[in-house]
Amino acid sequence: MEDYELQTLWKSVDTNIHQKSKTELELLLRSKSKDVVNKFLAFTIRSIVASIICLLYLGCSAVARLDDTIFVLNNAFLWVLCMLALIARFRYWQLLSDDYHYQPLKDWLEFRIKILSYWPSSTYRSYYVIPFLNASLGLSLIVFIHNMPFIEVLKSKPIMISFIPSYLFGLVICYVLLQRIARKFNRNLMFLKDLHRRITSVQ
Repeated sequence: MEDYELQTLWKSVDTNIHQKSKTELELLLRSKSKDVVNKFLAFTIRSIVASIICLLYLGCSAVARLDDTIFVLNNAFLWVLCMLALIARFRYWQLLSDDYHYQPLKDWLEFRIKILSYWPSSTYRSYYVIPFLNASLGLSLIVFIHNMPFIEVLKSKPIMISFIPSYLFGLVICYVLLQRIARKFNRNLMFLKDLHRRITSVQ
């Protein structure tokens, strides 16, 4: 890239920039890109922590109630899903956090865009499974709190009547949070794609 082209490119990102050398501009562009990628990393770390907390609860509560077969099977099902989510998020974190200093910025961005582009499809798929996961986890918590057999909780009308509003409220919260996360994710991903397109166009 020529210095003038880099100046023009960076001004499209930050109009307050002063005249800088080619090397300085490339460092600034990489820094700006890293700031955006770090937002994805922060979300991934929060997801990892949430998965670990769920795994601890599901595992410990199942061990404490080994005599309740349905409760144990329900928790085991959720535990496997949480473990798969943890492995996937850890892999995302591993790939995104690897910093290849020797790579050109265009290649550095291209690699991360490719990784992050898989995320929206998994988010859309989660729309369909959230109601089932929310119900399964909610019942697990209620059974554990009331210290009753899983089947007895399902037969208890007062408990189930009180569970339905909580379930619906939790479902709404999940979808609202998912929508907000998706909007922020797409906005940051579009920024990286646009920056990559601009860099490619002036090379």
